[in-house]
Formats: sequence, structure tokens, C-alpha cells
Amino acid sequence: MPSVEFDDVAKIYGAKAAVTDLSFQVVPGERVAILGRNGAGKTTMLRLALGLARPSRGSCRLFDLPPARLDALRHIGYSPQANMVPDRLRVREIIRFVCAAKGAPEPGDLIERLEVGPLLHQLAGGLSPGQRRRLTLLLAFIGEPELVMLDEPTVSLDGASRHAAWDLIREFTSDGGTLLLGSHDFSEVAGLAERVLVFVDGRLRADSTVTNLARSTGVTALEIPLTTDLSLTDISYVIHKSDRTILLTRKPDEVIQRMDPANGLLNGSAMVQRRPTVEEVCLALGGGRGE
Repeated sequence: MPSVEFDDVAKIYGAKAAVTDLSFQVVPGERVAILGRNGAGKTTMLRLALGLARPSRGSCRLFDLPPARLDALRHIGYSPQANMVPDRLRVREIIRFVCAAKGAPEPGDLIERLEVGPLLHQLAGGLSPGQRRRLTLLLAFIGEPELVMLDEPTVSLDGASRHAAWDLIREFTSDGGTLLLGSHDFSEVAGLAERVLVFVDGRLRADSTVTNLARSTGVTALEIPLTTDLSLTDISYVIHKSDRTILLTRKPDEVIQRMDPANGLLNGSAMVQRRPTVEEVCLALGGGRGE
């Protein structure tokens, strides 16, 4: 039985489709990252999976149940991108409320690991963004969930807190937990996930393992000396670094063939052809030019 299942799902707001033609499954124990630019549909997909939004078309299932069902929701944990906690409640009160809702004991180990102990008597409205992030992460793991959905889980965290969060997530998945991770941190994705879903303009454009993402999408990176004089076709994305230009393309042979050897781009080791990073594949699928 899949932990999460989308079948031909669309969510439409007015005349705009936030997601469309969305079909995929996440099985128990999988570690799945959701990638895409802002507005690509990642957060909408998570909200649909949680029952916080209803599909305009198609169906979503959580443990083979409608997502809004309490007997489905009690098996998941969620840390939203926005650090939404009640400002007028104290941190301990928020933790106890979630524990009561899930029938779970107070999570002393999580409080210690995420350094929330000194915050217990503070009002949530007075917490810094990093402190709120640590609290929402703690809330996601209360009650030994089978599935956690984390949307940008380490934004606003300092280095030590980020590594503590990563260790917690790795421990959860190594024990068989299922992970849905939305993140713009591509090193985080490579370190925590095994499968990648890439969203572009509300559509699922790639579904692959992290290691096979470049091969499955056919994207190649060509590094050339720094230039702004590019009139080549078949280039999906251009990245200008301080000392070089990176061309992302699905047709490297055609691009190389059309380059003018007289401009020096193809002399000796002036050009490097390589496999792109996860970040570069996502940029190529989204299209455009970078700086």
C-alpha cells in the first residue's frame, strides 16, 4: 500500500493551474525530494497530500485513505515552509497540544537534540526564525510518525542546528520512515534523498533516483571560458560564473558542432563536458538564463 498516491491530480486557482496531470506514488521507506523553482507546485502538492487543499480534478490518497481523515493524519508529521505556530502559546503548551492530539508522550529526546529545552517557557511569538524552525521540526517527529513531510526544513538554522536536523532525518529514514522533502538546498537533497521529483510550472517533469537524474533527463553541462556572446540554440540554461560560462543542454553534440572554433571556445582544454549537478538539471528543466 503506497504511503502517498496521486492519480491525475490538478489544482486550479481561478484561471491558473498550480499543479496539473500529477500522478505518482511514494511507497513506505522511500526518501523522496521534491525540487523546483518557487511557484513550481511543490508546496501545493504537499498541501494536497495533507488534505489542506482539495484537488480540482483527480484523487489523492494517504495510506489509502482520503488525506483529511484523522486516522491517516495521525501517522504523519509535517514541518511547513512557513514557521506557523500560535504566537500566544508557550512552547511547552504547543508541544503538549500536539502530543495530546497524537496520544504521544512528551518528546524529551527531541527537546534535547533540537535544543528546545531553554525555549519551553517562552511565548512562540517571541521566538527567532531559527528557534521556530527547530520547534516545527520537533513537532513533525512527535509520536513516531510513519511519514514526515518537510518543506525547507533547515531554512534559518545555523550550522550546528542544521546538522542536528539532518542527523534526526537520517535516523528516521534508517529506521524505515518515509520522507517527502521539499528543499532548495541541493546538497541537502543529495545527502537525504534517494529519489527526486522535479516540478516545472505545476507539472512533474522528472522522476528519477538522485544518481540517475542527469542520465534520465539527458542534460549535459558544457563549461567554456566566460562569455556573454551566445547565440546558440538547443541550450536549456546558461550560468555565468566569475571565470567561466556553463551551458546546460540536451544536445551537446549539436551545440559543440555549431560553436565557432575561431572564438577559442574549443581549443585544447578550453571546454569541459561533464555530468551536471542535481541543481543544474533542475535549472535546465526549468529553462531560462542564470547569473
